[in-house]
Amino acid sequence: MTTFKEALERTLASHSLSAGDDLLGFKMDADAAMAEEEGLEKTSVEQKSDQRCVLMIHGELNKSIGTLEQVKQILWRVWQRLAYQEFQATSFHFDEQAARVRFVTSSGPDLCVTGELRIDGPHYERLYRKRR
Repeated sequence: MTTFKEALERTLASHSLSAGDDLLGFKMDADAAMAEEEGLEKTSVEQKSDQRCVLMIHGELNKSIGTLEQVKQILWRVWQRLAYQEFQATSFHFDEQAARVRFVTSSGPDLCVTGELRIDGPHYERLYRKRR
């Protein structure tokens, strides 16, 4: 079984990271996907200089969400809207600070995006503490 770190390193070794209009299109799609989720507020998409995490896609959980399972569903829906169908590798992680999906996705050798999809905020922290 390949770990996420191994998949990320292999992909970065054989693909060029998206830039320019290609990366802008992915950022716009991420921004739209996050904004459409009713359980999120204060959403943002930031570009970083780290090739292993080019985009930080963030949303703060609002009080309309009552369980961690619903948080997982939000992450899954957003990710399904963004991932290229040709290749994707992810690592899901939940802790007291945030629910995260680290990702790498590509569609050919010149279309590759890495990043993290993150949901956090005071309401998320309360749900996590309650283990809901």
